[in-house]
Amino acid sequence: MNRKQAIPKTVDDYLAGFPHAIHASLRKIRATIKRAAPGAKETISYWIPTFKLNGALIYFAGFKAHIGLYPMTATLRRQFPKELSEYLSGKATAKFSLDQPIPYTLIEQIVRFRVKENVVEANRMNMARAQKKGRGYGQEDHCKNTICLWYDKDAEDAAQFYAATFPNSAVGRIYHAPSDNPSTKAGEVIMVEFAIAGIPCIGLNGGSAFKHNEAFSFQITTDDQEETDRYWNAIVGNGGQESECGWCKDKWGVSWQITPRVLMEAMAAGGNEAKRAFDVMMTMQKIDIATIEAARRG
Repeated sequence: MNRKQAIPKTVDDYLAGFPHAIHASLRKIRATIKRAAPGAKETISYWIPTFKLNGALIYFAGFKAHIGLYPMTATLRRQFPKELSEYLSGKATAKFSLDQPIPYTLIEQIVRFRVKENVVEANRMNMARAQKKGRGYGQEDHCKNTICLWYDKDAEDAAQFYAATFPNSAVGRIYHAPSDNPSTKAGEVIMVEFAIAGIPCIGLNGGSAFKHNEAFSFQITTDDQEETDRYWNAIVGNGGQESECGWCKDKWGVSWQITPRVLMEAMAAGGNEAKRAFDVMMTMQKIDIATIEAARRG
């Protein structure tokens, strides 16, 4: 992109400034990042496409002869020394030449590793703040009530997925069974502390005796369609299930309501406005904000 042009407002604007061949490669890299980090927010930062999840996650940029991917952190370079050796340019940049096949599989692996890096860093910072105040992460001063979620044996996997999907989320302490019990063997993970959008939770590996159902759900408020799509697609695309009226289930059976703020505002308005919005919501799976707004206007 020519820097004499106006700063792009969206990633689509940025991609539109490139010839078809480069544009196609950039689009595929963008799709690869979204697949690897479905909860990441897409934006423009420093003139180039940026994905953010627990902080800046990954940047990419197009040039005349190559595509750049940033940052190649020290831990990432240690994780993929052989794979990155032919692409590294300096300490923090990978350059993919446009006259060679672009390694999309490697890019996906890099992004997934960056997600884990950011989760680890978020956990470290949260734990440091908590320890400074003399408590474990998620144990807020004013909060004596923690949500306990029952899993068969995948509490840690679930916690890591939530931390990689929702902002202000992280994994805290992991507890191992001190002895054999009906659901775990001594030394296996039995409980995991985590937070989802700031709400403290504990995942319990309790075996298969009890299952989740819609009597309990998390309601995640969204501000626009992009955010609504992002969370919905992350949950459903990771082995989850679509349901009705903005509800879906994750692969562990936990129910989620992905609820645009505009829908709750319509319900709060009452009267015919609420009825119109409610009636059209009843026909939906994932909530379509434009349709809700049209119903509000009548």
